[in-house]
Amino acid sequence: MKTILVVEDEYAVLNVLALTLEAAAFSVRRAGDRDAALSLLRRGDVDLVLADSTLPGPGGLSLLEEMRRTPPLDGVPFVLMLAAHERLPETPVPLIKKPFSASDLLAAVRAALGEDRR
Repeated sequence: MKTILVVEDEYAVLNVLALTLEAAAFSVRRAGDRDAALSLLRRGDVDLVLADSTLPGPGGLSLLEEMRRTPPLDGVPFVLMLAAHERLPETPVPLIKKPFSASDLLAAVRAALGEDRR
């Protein structure tokens, strides 16, 4: 079972994302900000990070930058969630714009993991 770290500061959104991923047979870890996410990542056993771009303090892009500077975190796949009004940043990771459907979320996660869509 693949483990997804969901990084989202809005509790209700975090729970919906976690429930959706768990229903699709993923294990989920939760974090509300960049520092909590880094702490969980350093413990290991995370196969993908799904992070909101706008977090309190340093945002999702800051988390991505820190991961890319830190072996072995630099190899963990990453999907960045954007609010509907946000401009698409130039980044080498997959992006998904809110609001999105459960099927779009699962497709983005599976693609980032290199899995076929089921």
